[in-house]
Amino acid sequence: KKNIVKNILKMKIMMNIRTNLTTNSTTNSMKNSTKNSTTNSTKNLMKRMKINMILMETMIMTKR
Repeated sequence: KKNIVKNILKMKIMMNIRTNLTTNSTTNSMKNSTKNSTTNSTKNLMKRMKINMILMETMIMTKR
């Protein structure tokens, strides 16, 4: 009987550890994804700005 109780306790502890690990990894991935999205949007903005600058320059050049 004692063994069975010990085993059940072990199982519970293992399950708890597993769930904690998974929740941590999920929150971490969420954080990372938000970080990535912000950096990506800034990068895209920079790209657009550069393209716009080049377009403006070419327009001015052709006008002359």
